[in-house]
Amino acid sequence: MSLFWMWFVASALAQDPGATAPPVASVAEPGPDVVLEDIPEDADGDGQPDYINITVVGAALADARDNVVRKLEKLGWKSRRARDGRIIFRGPEGWMGKATLRASGDLDFSIPAIAFPAPSESGGTYNYNRATDDGYHGGNQGLSSTPFPGKEKVAAVQAEVRAAIHDDVLHYREVLQHAYFSKYISELPTRLEALWNMGESLDGGKPIIDPAARRAALLEFWSSRTDTPEGRTVSRSLEIFLREVVMASDTPVTRDEASAAELRRPDGRKLDIF
Repeated sequence: MSLFWMWFVASALAQDPGATAPPVASVAEPGPDVVLEDIPEDADGDGQPDYINITVVGAALADARDNVVRKLEKLGWKSRRARDGRIIFRGPEGWMGKATLRASGDLDFSIPAIAFPAPSESGGTYNYNRATDDGYHGGNQGLSSTPFPGKEKVAAVQAEVRAAIHDDVLHYREVLQHAYFSKYISELPTRLEALWNMGESLDGGKPIIDPAARRAALLEFWSSRTDTPEGRTVSRSLEIFLREVVMASDTPVTRDEASAAELRRPDGRKLDIF
């Protein structure tokens, strides 16, 4: 852990809870499972939290994912885990298709690609054009004794299942998003140090040699953040870095540079580093 990161965490934890500017993200280094969100008070009354505090809580991500699995299994869908992190479910009956819970939090349903309608006469051949039609002719001997219900019925059953687990899937996606953000914000100080000390671009571009260009890259990153709780959290963490590291260096941000960065900021946020 870098000295700046140790300071960053300590500074966030030491903030006065009654201060007008809430703390940045009070995070520890993330483990494999992250996340419980603690929303600070809405100081400006706009209905949105001012910043996001992230706390590592162990198995929150795994619990949210497993809750989706348990809910589907209670509905009769059998699960198996693929090596790439997907969880694949088979419906209680073959014609219901499959569902796939992806590592991204997306839940996709698929309709069986092949159905076996009974041919109209003995020795008949399979008609691919009727693969998803009702295609069952009572009294005939076919390849399956169960009629394929057709796309509309399959879609209706899958829609019922999707509705039954909607809240669980939504919660899993939210926890997953917070996990990604927790990882992002915990790695940000190291990335900022690498840019300032070694010229490593934040976007993986060419090395940045000149100190003025490094300042410009940091300020451009700051001015391009969104006016959201996540964007404001990243902005404030960058302001801490600029104030405590860059402004203490031999090549600090100039007032003209700061003013230009503020003008590029659509939300009118000021750069509190002087």
